[in-house]
Amino acid sequence: MHEAIEQPTEREQIEMLLPWFVTGRLDEGDQSRVAAFLAAHPDMRAQLDMVREEQGEAIAVNEALPGAPAGALARLQKAVAAEPKRLSLAGAGQSLWSDMVRLFSVPTPRAVQWAGALVAAVVLAQAAVIGGMVGSRPTSPGIETASGGVEAGTRVLVRFAPGVTADKLAASLRRLRVEIVRGPKPGGVFEVRLSPQKLNAAERKAALERLKAEPGLIAVVIGE
Repeated sequence: MHEAIEQPTEREQIEMLLPWFVTGRLDEGDQSRVAAFLAAHPDMRAQLDMVREEQGEAIAVNEALPGAPAGALARLQKAVAAEPKRLSLAGAGQSLWSDMVRLFSVPTPRAVQWAGALVAAVVLAQAAVIGGMVGSRPTSPGIETASGGVEAGTRVLVRFAPGVTADKLAASLRRLRVEIVRGPKPGGVFEVRLSPQKLNAAERKAALERLKAEPGLIAVVIGE
């Protein structure tokens, strides 16, 4: 006997549609549906703001990666927008990439479910090492996640170097007196606190240089 698949609630469906809502990629009916739900549930405005923030961070990450040409993400978005607006999962000869483009271009309820599964697989593959060790070592010196309540100080967004180990990460952050306060965000990005105090420009630059100079720790710093 097959277990029934639990259907997402109205709120969960709206949450899944938010990324397309902020980019205007929903059809008129769904755009109005999301707007009406947000108007009736003002508590979701924080989630909408978070989606917009993370979208901006994802763009910054992609543009900052070595070898990524300027405007690459904008060109990809333009290409996605040019795709046919009718979703089809029946084309057996289509590549996975082509299917993903269509799934993200036209987020019908069925498409959202498929797209969610694909995104989950990609995010898990990118963040398994660092995300796993941050989640499994909440009391390790030098590591503190968002649940730790660290709100003040000077922060920066980073991507850790591929293959960095838990021991290396904990030891380096402890030595540098740097703490992870949030993450992983889209693209495997983490928010780290350089100092519990608000640093001036010169102090912030010096702290960033120390962080980047640590061998095998940081792949890229976003928005220096």
